[in-house]
Amino acid sequence: SGYAGETRLGINDMGWYGGLELKRDTKGLLFYPELNWDYSRMGQRRNYTFDNRISFRIKTPDTFSNIFSAGLTAYNREYYVTREADTEERMSLTSYLENELYYPLGTHLALEHTLSFSSSSEGLDFSFNDEKETRNRQFLTLQNDVRLRGRFGPLRGHVGFSNDYKQSRTTATHPSISLPADYIFDKKNILTRVSVRLSERDSLSVNYLGSLLYYDTPDTNNYDDRDELTYSLSPAWHRRMGDYTSLTVSANMFLHHYVYLYHQRSAQNHWNRVFSIRSEISTRIPGQIYWNAQQEIYANYFVYDYEDLPFVHVQSMVFRGLKLQQNIEYSFNDNWFLRAYMFARFEDNGLLDWEAFIQKITDSKYTIKAELRPGYKVKKFQISLGPTYSFRRDFRYPDIHSREPSYLSLRFGGVLSLQIAHMLTLDYRLEEIRQTGTSQRYNQSGSLRFTMIL
Repeated sequence: SGYAGETRLGINDMGWYGGLELKRDTKGLLFYPELNWDYSRMGQRRNYTFDNRISFRIKTPDTFSNIFSAGLTAYNREYYVTREADTEERMSLTSYLENELYYPLGTHLALEHTLSFSSSSEGLDFSFNDEKETRNRQFLTLQNDVRLRGRFGPLRGHVGFSNDYKQSRTTATHPSISLPADYIFDKKNILTRVSVRLSERDSLSVNYLGSLLYYDTPDTNNYDDRDELTYSLSPAWHRRMGDYTSLTVSANMFLHHYVYLYHQRSAQNHWNRVFSIRSEISTRIPGQIYWNAQQEIYANYFVYDYEDLPFVHVQSMVFRGLKLQQNIEYSFNDNWFLRAYMFARFEDNGLLDWEAFIQKITDSKYTIKAELRPGYKVKKFQISLGPTYSFRRDFRYPDIHSREPSYLSLRFGGVLSLQIAHMLTLDYRLEEIRQTGTSQRYNQSGSLRFTMIL
């Protein structure tokens, strides 16, 4: 508690503040109450926060556990919105319930269940046409996640179901006040992961996700009502190639179907199909060298459902790309080191005939980046400094047989990094920039972070 002064929009306020915190957090207890309260009075403005929570924790020697929590949070804030001391008042009240259960079903199986529910009300008192009005939003959320985990020798995995439900409703005391659309968001997911160790050096994993989203707005003049269907499949193979090197090869297939329920927007119904193949190889010899190389090929097919109809003016598209990235750090001795970063990306976009699987390329670009930073370190001090380079080139295609340059960007400069233990970290970058359509200029960017542990 104490006495304080505050200045907002040139208005000086003096007042007092106070707070109270109660907490019981000794291990092994069953009942854990928490209370946080603060209140301030600055001139005519009143602000407060009230956060109350109770938890019941049960854990048995055979690893069964259950944590149940319930809470109530309320806050009020008053703000000056004009220099004439007009104020707005924001109020929020939230109540919630949470439960986390872990229940073993034997030596190889276990059940996990997470359930959470919250109900909140957010109000805003403000001036509208010289009258005091109120806007209020009611928000409801319910999240449910059930998973069955298993482990049988080298095989392990889980299968689960989750549901995310949200409901929002907004009202106001004046009919002319603009309000966001009320909605119901209901998303159901089925998820599976299976991994198996094939040998001492090889392992294989597969992740699968299937989801269905139902989005509804009660207003018949709002045409955002839609269903979304999603499938995702991600296999990966990992291999240890000796004591210092590892290789990972993975792929992903992502399918997303967007279906509007009203005919006014049904022309926007589409499939988004994304396919990618990625590899990563990493070598780490302690005290000598670290090398990481990543490669990825990807394609995104954006296909409309009704583009062949004569009255629908949409066109399917395709986006393809290749990414290459290298990170290297070489230590000459205990103090001197060299870091290098290289990145290249090649992309092209175009119109797509999905049935014939033909692309009409419209534009392409490539980007190249590089950094080289020699550095010095001793004990908890480290510094590195070096040049940085970035180049981007874009092209347009008047027809399938020719292309013409459309954009050029060139950046060249230097980068400085400084670190003192975990207390101080400085990153600074200065670059000369040349771009199509603009004059030459210089750009400075950086960050400074200071950390102190008391």
